[in-house]
Amino acid sequence: MLKISAVLFLTSISCLTFGQEELVDTLQGNNIGATITNTGAFFHNPDGNDPGFESPKDSGNHLMYASSFWFGAKDELGNLKMAADAFGGEYRDTYPGALKSDGSADAPVEPFADEIYLVSKDDIEYHVANIVEPGYVIPHGILEWPAHGDVSLGLDYQLAPFADLNGNGLYEPEIGEYPEIRGDHAAYMIMNDKAGPHLASEGDPLGIEIHYMFYQYNGDDDVSNTVFINARIINRSSVNYPEFIMSTYMDSNIGYSGNSDDYIGCNPEGNYIFGYNADNLDEPGGGITGYGENPPAVAFMLLNHEMTVAGYYDNGVGTHGTPYYAYQFWNYQHALWANGDPFEFGGYGHSTDAAIPTNFIFPSDPTDDGGGADTWSEVSAENWAGSRRGHMSAAATSFAAGEVLCYDYAVMASSRDGNHLENASSLADQASIIQAFYESQPDTYCDFTLSNPEPQKELEIDVYPNPSTGAFFIQAEGEYTAAIYTVDGRKVYESALLSGTSTIQADLAPGSYILILNQNGALHPTKIIIE
Repeated sequence: MLKISAVLFLTSISCLTFGQEELVDTLQGNNIGATITNTGAFFHNPDGNDPGFESPKDSGNHLMYASSFWFGAKDELGNLKMAADAFGGEYRDTYPGALKSDGSADAPVEPFADEIYLVSKDDIEYHVANIVEPGYVIPHGILEWPAHGDVSLGLDYQLAPFADLNGNGLYEPEIGEYPEIRGDHAAYMIMNDKAGPHLASEGDPLGIEIHYMFYQYNGDDDVSNTVFINARIINRSSVNYPEFIMSTYMDSNIGYSGNSDDYIGCNPEGNYIFGYNADNLDEPGGGITGYGENPPAVAFMLLNHEMTVAGYYDNGVGTHGTPYYAYQFWNYQHALWANGDPFEFGGYGHSTDAAIPTNFIFPSDPTDDGGGADTWSEVSAENWAGSRRGHMSAAATSFAAGEVLCYDYAVMASSRDGNHLENASSLADQASIIQAFYESQPDTYCDFTLSNPEPQKELEIDVYPNPSTGAFFIQAEGEYTAAIYTVDGRKVYESALLSGTSTIQADLAPGSYILILNQNGALHPTKIIIE
């Protein structure tokens, strides 16, 4: 009997927090070992509070301590909403699982689709080739892929994208259907901002559901030193937001994080922020060997939207300190410091003599020696090194109730062909290569519609009795066919053409099933229970 592992190049551990399972997985399909969690903090391992962007993998050296996303919005009355994470743990704003799709954006009592779903291209190809082979075991990530929400909980029926080989709208891995992923190795998760308190920002929730896909490509070039991220945000509330901003937070720590010897910068033309060592020697510490001479740099790049703000904050309180409240996150998203003062060109970006407002902090190439008045990097400013927290914001947009927005990112480790400044400078060429590669790939995932903001009129269905012994009635308007599926996607009953009130007699084992009525191609699922 042949069995294959659930996912290639992926490992996992778990612990408990907030009454939910805290999952930690490592995506290491190329040169990067990327820690993925369902805590809202990424590239960070809460088990030990360790960094989680290892470059190269298995080296023990990391380029990032943590990263997360901020979601800010104002409604039509000007009320501020905020969901922002940093290191996860107790102080977080987002939680695992899907939300109800009725406009309430409520979370079900039991989290649904709260795993990290791990799938590789090799898994998929093997699955398709061996689905009919005796003894074949479907990998967990493919079998449990959250293609459909539990409609009895009020969730959207269509959640995660999949290859619908027979066009019936139902995910059926047992006939060879499979998840639609990007790259060669992918980690997929669903999160929301309504399933728990907002202890990171203390802001009011937006009512959003976030579908993340982290993915990697095999290879031996710049692409193999990159982790890609797709984020699909669904407004599950009934509120329209005239202004919505998605931002990225990056705590870059080159080598041993205890050294606090890093700089930060941004490249407005390249749409990325980056972190690099302040000198050319990354010393060891805390059991970490360090990179030694010529340490690499790291960049967080926005691929399909314009970066309109890039800045940083220090680990502390005050004008340029850590944001603790919703309005402080909102300020940073608008090129303002925590206290509302504007970013200023020069020095550390605040309290400068010239007082020239800017949207971009340290926008110059760090190899520029400061010979021009427009040059401004931490090097040219001769700043003290520290532990910088970088952030960038995409252009503000409206976000209507039921709408879906799609954001794509790349996280890149630089080469080590030069010194610490040359390695940071080389990110510009690398970013161009990654952008071109991204644009050459098919956009199947972003084209997938997770929800329909203007759904067709629901077919009024009454199924009774429910639960039943297998004999029950269906009452619905017009003509339709009925099919019953097991929860793992196997069809166990199919009717002829029916109309009005119909009697169903299904000889099925006790358990939960999905009854799907098909009316002119429109599918209407209902959960039924056989006793």
